[in-house]
Amino acid sequence: MPMPSSRSWSSPVAKKSPKQTLRQAIAAANRGKHERAIMEAVKLAGVAKPMTEYKFHLDRKWRFDYAWPCVHVAIEVNGGGGRGRHNTVIGATRDAEKLNAAVVMGWRVLTYTVVSIKDVDQIAKDLKALLTGV
Repeated sequence: MPMPSSRSWSSPVAKKSPKQTLRQAIAAANRGKHERAIMEAVKLAGVAKPMTEYKFHLDRKWRFDYAWPCVHVAIEVNGGGGRGRHNTVIGATRDAEKLNAAVVMGWRVLTYTVVSIKDVDQIAKDLKALLTGV
């Protein structure tokens, strides 16, 4: 039986374009910056470390960037500039759907942007107020 030529065989794994790979690298770098800011705010606020990428909904794949599930408090960091998902009408609509569902489920969600995430002192104040009542 003849072997298929290399031209007729294709990998089941789709190759990513260089543009996709660059976007993923930038997103990963931004997540690292966000995580450092959040962890610094957590330390300043004197509260427990959050869970990351916490799946909060049973039927949907929705996740919070950072969450304290036992007290239903979460943080979402949105945006990144450019043509990111949060900067489109469809993306913003999906974010609103997710946050509204979270509120209905009893979650209190702090939302920051890539600009406001830099204000670690404010994030610490927000966390302290929500998690300790002070």
